[in-house]
Amino acid sequence: MRKIRGAACFVAVVVAAGCASSGTSGTSSSPRGALTRDVMLETGHPTVFEAVQQLRPQWLTVRGAGRTGRPAEIIVFVDGSMYGPVGSLRQFRVNDVEDVIFLSATEAATRWGTLAGDGGVISVRSRL
Repeated sequence: MRKIRGAACFVAVVVAAGCASSGTSGTSSSPRGALTRDVMLETGHPTVFEAVQQLRPQWLTVRGAGRTGRPAEIIVFVDGSMYGPVGSLRQFRVNDVEDVIFLSATEAATRWGTLAGDGGVISVRSRL
């Protein structure tokens, strides 16, 4: 009986931990680590590329070599669909996006498979 009670307590703790806050505000639907439109607007830069360059320059730097022997690339996805190379962020005005987040090559491959860049993905969520 004691083992069952202990197992039940363990399960309760695990469930409670899973329901706990992820550290982000309940008022925001932006993913953790995202650059929101408001934060990017504070930079005064008109394009997402320039805002990211100032706030998260490491997102624009390729880490490591590609799987196919070619140089690794960072790919931009917009609203879940592949859009283009990292330079295409210059086409987006800060006012036109909700948020931007970087996903490592591993995280991106988990989400998009082989479409994901070997250098990671910058995911843009547009304002629609």
